Amino acid sequence: MTTIQAGNFVREEILSAFIRLVAHTPELQAYTASKLYLALKSDISQESLTLAATWILGEYSDVLLEGGVVDDDHTTVVSANGVKFCLRLSFFY
Repeated sequence: MTTIQAGNFVREEILSAFIRLVAHTPELQAYTASKLYLALKSDISQESLTLAATWILGEYSDVLLEGGVVDDDHTTVVSANGVKFCLRLSFFY
């Protein structure tokens, strides 16, 4: 099994540029929030991934709450209720 650890080696200015790109590109917001939610759900150990996901989900969680989390096949992986539950849990940690 291969583990990708690239999220541990992202410079701060790259992370900042990524967040700005998503913030200024509405077409990317739902897709990025969905992908980062799934990535964070499977691995919370990568600092830059966690920082980016936390910011993006904080800003665009309403998009996930409207439609749930969708994978590449456009099938709902986590329902809106599942997202609400996970977001509520995250406030306790």
